[in-house]
Amino acid sequence: FLEQCRLVANGATGISINNANPVVHIDRCDGDIASAATKFHDLTAGTMYLRWCSFTNTGGSTTRSTYAGSGNNSIRYSRITYPLDITGSCNVAVLSCEFMCEAINTTAVVYGSSVACGASNSIFNGGNQPAITVNTNFRAINVIASSSNATSAIDGAGTVLYSNIVFEDSATEITTAFSGALFRGNKDLVGGRVIGDAASLACRNSDNTNAASNSFLQVET
Repeated sequence: FLEQCRLVANGATGISINNANPVVHIDRCDGDIASAATKFHDLTAGTMYLRWCSFTNTGGSTTRSTYAGSGNNSIRYSRITYPLDITGSCNVAVLSCEFMCEAINTTAVVYGSSVACGASNSIFNGGNQPAITVNTNFRAINVIASSSNATSAIDGAGTVLYSNIVFEDSATEITTAFSGALFRGNKDLVGGRVIGDAASLACRNSDNTNAASNSFLQVET
């Protein structure tokens, strides 16, 4: 249990867990990645809970810190400025967080776990890269995807389920299979573009029935 600590990764991975038994709690801590090509954490097993934390990335590392294995992890009320990679069969539940990678122009989070991970009331910023990559499944509620990428704010081959998503920057597209509602926050403009299979892109209600209209969407196939 780490509480009110300063954690710095400088030239080596800061936290490494490769045993299924440990459960690490990091509460009200701050920290930094002080060198390039360095991971803040590498979880190939085990479980980690982050709460009320803020981590900077003064070294400008674009090396992805990892969640893997099969643990039930969570990140709550925290600000993270290094990129994450979620794989294996682990779950990472996100609540009220900021994943801000605009300074390093790197996709903030890549979702590749076989478990449908979720985020609510959170911001993802990839700079000139997509904010989020979804290779499997991602569940989002009130998520902001901020990106100046000309191709897509959210990309990947996976599925984004039941979400209200604000596209805060110039990127207004999503290229994953999608079954939620799209909202672009740009003054009073509401809308966006969806790229994919038209049959799977109908606007959905919360019970997964077709909404009466999806006319605010521009669908391209």
